[in-house]
Amino acid sequence: MEEYFEGRGTALAKDGLKALSNTLAGIYYIPFKTGIALQFSFSGQSIPNRIDVKNDKGVKIYFDAVETAARVELGKGLIRKTFLDPEAVLEKYNPDAAEQLVWHVAAHEVGHAIYNLLTVEEALKEEGGAEIITLLEEPRAELTAMFTLRLLHEKNVLDLPHLKEALAHFALDALRYFAKYNSEPLRPYIIFQTYAFNMYASKGYIAEDASGKLVLDDSKTMDVLDAFSERFLAILECEDKADGKTLTRFLGEMQDETDLIRRVVAAVNA
Repeated sequence: MEEYFEGRGTALAKDGLKALSNTLAGIYYIPFKTGIALQFSFSGQSIPNRIDVKNDKGVKIYFDAVETAARVELGKGLIRKTFLDPEAVLEKYNPDAAEQLVWHVAAHEVGHAIYNLLTVEEALKEEGGAEIITLLEEPRAELTAMFTLRLLHEKNVLDLPHLKEALAHFALDALRYFAKYNSEPLRPYIIFQTYAFNMYASKGYIAEDASGKLVLDDSKTMDVLDAFSERFLAILECEDKADGKTLTRFLGEMQDETDLIRRVVAAVNA
């Protein structure tokens, strides 16, 4: 990631590189929880939130392996409700908490360290300001994770079988968000998964069979990652140009509630 952003050579890239290079992450097994942690648990959490401190000191990321494992188990139940031959899907891709932390959550949280939308807050003021940033920053970070997967494959860190598995884990995990489709706190993540599922369908990565059950074709993995990367780079370009209007348009496009989305939401909540 550092090599890529160094190559961009833009002001935002340069500003974020120190934060990126000083970023640290760790997987923690937390023995007990108290207070607000009993009401809200995270899979990954990055601090600090202040851009000036983040740029100077980097980001520190905490991963909760136990909470992530619980989410994986929840996802398995939703796969059984929505996929054709779900046991074959689970056997083939074997959703795993540590794998998802390393290949998805880590890149997502690191994504907040560089090109965070707070850096173009002024450009977004006329378009809705804080609301646009709140709703689009999490989808932008998810796209960072997808772009990073492709980078890791290009650099021979992830071979194609592992790349297919990593994207499948990510796509299957989306069902958890559709199970809470009307949740306001989760709205930014739901917006991204709505966009992602529509993308999967357009590329033939996920489809419905005659009975309405979902099927996954991982031969389309690179098609999906290329499409995600194209949108990710377009967002970075908008940030470099302080183009708030196009960023707002991208957010609107991500929220297209198609018939597919309505059917998946109904299936996971049946």
